[in-house]
Amino acid sequence: MGLDELLRVLREEAANEERRLREESAREAERIVVEAREAAARVQHGAMAHEAEERAARLKAVRDGMGLERGRALLVESRRQLDALRTEALARLPGAVSEEDVERFVGELMEEAGPLGVTVVVDPGLGAAARRALGAFPDVRAEVREAPAARGGVELETGALVLDDRVASRLERAWERVEPEIAGLLFSEPPGGEP
Repeated sequence: MGLDELLRVLREEAANEERRLREESAREAERIVVEAREAAARVQHGAMAHEAEERAARLKAVRDGMGLERGRALLVESRRQLDALRTEALARLPGAVSEEDVERFVGELMEEAGPLGVTVVVDPGLGAAARRALGAFPDVRAEVREAPAARGGVELETGALVLDDRVASRLERAWERVEPEIAGLLFSEPPGGEP
């Protein structure tokens, strides 16, 4: 083998080696590009998922805030309506007391007070009903006095002590106990979900 033949063989081997290196480089470049694209897609997908989570969290916070605000507004309105109902009931009660109510109230007070000297104060025109009720307590020294204006019930005076048994006072004493029940009746949703 001569020098020319040796040079030719070396050139062919160098060309083959160069081709092989170029092919490997192209495959490696292709692999790097594919991996870079996959990594970029993962990063982009992660960023989009993160943004979607943040957007959902912001939306939930807004909805929760709106729900809290709506709940507060409903509570305030419920409180306003209950207070208005109580005020209206207190305003109507003085005229709602009957003779039977007075007789019952006097009887209850006399059972509590015992045989004391008392003055029973009733609404105008209800003195006779109070006297009838006092008839059931012969041991009690009692005077009946009609108030100048309707007050809705009976007061029992004995010295400086006054037992207030007007309907409005009864409502005031009972309100804290009955208010939750009244609120339940007024503000609960009926079956079917529509108020």
